[in-house]
Amino acid sequence: MRALKIYRCVLAGVVFLAAAGIFLGSYVRLSNAGLGCPDWPGCYGHFWIPETPVDIHLSEKSYGSAFFSGLASKEMIHRYVVSTLGLVIVALFSLSFCFSELTKERPWAVFLLLLVVAQGVFGMWTVTLKLRPIIVTTHLIGGMLTFCLAVWMLCRVCYFQPELLPIPSNLRVISVLSLIMVVIQIVLGGWVSTNYAGLSCESLFKCGGKFVPDMSFSSAFGFSSRSSPLMTIYPMGQVTVLWLHRFWSIFVTAAIVFLSTKLYRQRYVIASLVLTSLVFVQVILGISNIVFHLPKLVAVSHTICAAVLLASVLVVNYVIFYSCSGKLHDDYYQST
Repeated sequence: MRALKIYRCVLAGVVFLAAAGIFLGSYVRLSNAGLGCPDWPGCYGHFWIPETPVDIHLSEKSYGSAFFSGLASKEMIHRYVVSTLGLVIVALFSLSFCFSELTKERPWAVFLLLLVVAQGVFGMWTVTLKLRPIIVTTHLIGGMLTFCLAVWMLCRVCYFQPELLPIPSNLRVISVLSLIMVVIQIVLGGWVSTNYAGLSCESLFKCGGKFVPDMSFSSAFGFSSRSSPLMTIYPMGQVTVLWLHRFWSIFVTAAIVFLSTKLYRQRYVIASLVLTSLVFVQVILGISNIVFHLPKLVAVSHTICAAVLLASVLVVNYVIFYSCSGKLHDDYYQST
């Protein structure tokens, strides 16, 4: 089963690179570096950023935009990391078809490859369509999905056998609902971020001086007709989506705490403590974003913590699903 061990190592690399891609993507977005390079996949026609005064002058003249080395460097580092992720996923795909013992992993490898190809397309569109929120948000969600799919696949091939305990049917329902609620919250958070709505409310509890502000759902989730190159939603829409993100966070927090309590009672102590800790840290980071007006490090950490929380709830669902079936893995993996 040497092939399976290699597959695990490569898949662990995918998980790491996908997490790095989420981190760098968030950092690029918060640094306003998304258009640091006006073309794709290169930067001002170079494989790396132009460096000599002559190259910089020619690049600015050719593309009609000012060159900022700091912004361009951040964008290109992100591109090279996610390009490496794509190559590693291609290697993973190839492994799954080169060895017969990996037959069961082939559909997952195909799906992961198709997903990263789609991510590449959306990554191109974020540049060519000038950071349109719907494109950038979809790209963010795709990054989260890539990370979580890789984690799910790693769970499949990493044999672990905790004590299998009876799982109440309501715990299965709670775990699935918690996963759905976290996904919705991440989508709302992505929409807040890509529409630059994070500072639309002046305080922790009030927006426009009200606990429940005037809102426009059509503006919050419709396409703006304004001529801004960013095509962001109108101010009332920004307030609406930010308020919804905050309001929904209350239910998400309650759901995760409730799930953690249920897991603890079923003697899944480590899972319970991990989920409780993650949601506590995430709430603190969210409040810090408001109080300290979106400091870059805190905002990036908020995104990363969301990804880890999502993956953790997904792993809990994985364990519960296989515990309910009476086993975590079949004999296909137990010999390794």
